[in-house]
Amino acid sequence: MANLIVGLTQDNTTVSYASNGYGPMVKSEPTGFTAAIIGGAMIIASIPIKIGYLKKIKSAIAKYNDGLVENYKPGTKTTLVASTNQIGLKIEF
Repeated sequence: MANLIVGLTQDNTTVSYASNGYGPMVKSEPTGFTAAIIGGAMIIASIPIKIGYLKKIKSAIAKYNDGLVENYKPGTKTTLVASTNQIGLKIEF
């Protein structure tokens, strides 16, 4: 978008100094719109990519979460804990 604005509002201005001493010579030409056209085309081309990206992210997250539910099995772990003056049963889940 910035390329388009710059291309529409700026000129190619060159300043050269003549050898006869009469001051600077300013030459102004309109800029080519090549950069503005390329920038505009890139913006337009990115719209479908932006739309599709959100759908693909949501789909990937849903598939990942569904896989977690199918594969998740809560495992309990039971351990007998003993020290010099006590004994106990440790259950982790």
